[in-house]
Amino acid sequence: MQIPDEWEILTPEKFQSNVPKNTLIAFRNNIKDENFTANVVVIKNELPQEQEISTPDYAKSLRQKVSQDLSAYSEVAVEQVKVFVGGKENETVFLYAIGREQPDSELKKFIQISAVKGKTAYIAIGSMLTTENETNTALADKIVTMVKSFELK
Repeated sequence: MQIPDEWEILTPEKFQSNVPKNTLIAFRNNIKDENFTANVVVIKNELPQEQEISTPDYAKSLRQKVSQDLSAYSEVAVEQVKVFVGGKENETVFLYAIGREQPDSELKKFIQISAVKGKTAYIAIGSMLTTENETNTALADKIVTMVKSFELK
């Protein structure tokens, strides 16, 4: 993943207690906000042993789950893209959506891509407040670049 030099890298040892256990690594924008700081995280989800799922199928089910989990959900962009898994290209879905995690929370942009390797699914997801300097698209562009550059060895 391409990480901007000015972004902070957080490993599990530096996570706060409210970070889910399945978070592998986080990258945080150096411009801190008292309510929310733009970030990109990589999440690892173990799939059920009896379940065999391809990267494209997982990406489609993840898109559906996100649309159900977020309130005030709308899609900004959905693209069929390639992600490298073990050196091989796989089809996946790049999702750029807007929504609220809770009905009373602030509206956020969510940018994600996913890949499956064996019985493990990985999600790279970036998020930022929709109110972050709308005239400056540089932050959203950085997050898109980071997420789209995600690959698994």
